Amino acid sequence: MAPNGILAAPVLRPFRAWDEETLMGWFEADKPGLERLFGVELPSKDVFAGIFAKLFEAQQRFEARLLVVEHKNAPIGFIALTDIDEDLEYGKGHMFIVPKHRRHSLAALRAGLTEAREMGLKALFQAVPQSDKATLRLSARVGFKPTGVVTLKKQL
Repeated sequence: MAPNGILAAPVLRPFRAWDEETLMGWFEADKPGLERLFGVELPSKDVFAGIFAKLFEAQQRFEARLLVVEHKNAPIGFIALTDIDEDLEYGKGHMFIVPKHRRHSLAALRAGLTEAREMGLKALFQAVPQSDKATLRLSARVGFKPTGVVTLKKQL
């Protein structure tokens, strides 16, 4: 805790080359949570690494921004801003915090929203399963509202 009794706020930083080991540790620690976040099955570390490779490519094209969430200089999760349109009208927000640090989720989410505003984004969207009540409550606390659009899926 900070001297005033308040939890120290997490900070955001860019991914670094040596964060790959941390990513793989997160995969081992909470594969189901990462599958919910990405909306796909992650049968192996290679598939997970492939998703991040595509995200890093999107970042190079200025279509995404990937940030590590740190608390007391230790990585505890990440923020991904994806699907950013060229006019910065909107993007899609994603956040992952390892289970034992989820008490920092609200502060991390607020830091991610600040980053999005500083980038010039005007709106963020999230895709959250209706069954994920905790994420829905957390998102509502910072002002996300349902859009009324239902996402449909057909396996091919």
